[in-house]
Amino acid sequence: MAKVKYGNWDLVAELDDYRDEMENWVKKGILKTTLAIYNTAVSLAPVDLGYLKESIDYKLTDGGFSSVISVGADYAIKRMSQLLATVI
Repeated sequence: MAKVKYGNWDLVAELDDYRDEMENWVKKGILKTTLAIYNTAVSLAPVDLGYLKESIDYKLTDGGFSSVISVGADYAIKRMSQLLATVI
């Protein structure tokens, strides 16, 4: 909790609650964006059961404040960058 020499303790409590709500809102936004990119990449992979599609993965880091979407197939960089460029 924040140190308050002079002031309203109710305000401090409200600000702490606001911080928690804002953190949850940011985490939900990051997850939603990550899943949108992940689902787009998976849907654009050319073969339903191919290695490229199966190698696409995502991971949330920093307690949900950031994420990484990775593709394990060696040839994926060229192929997926071409496919995602058409979406963006």
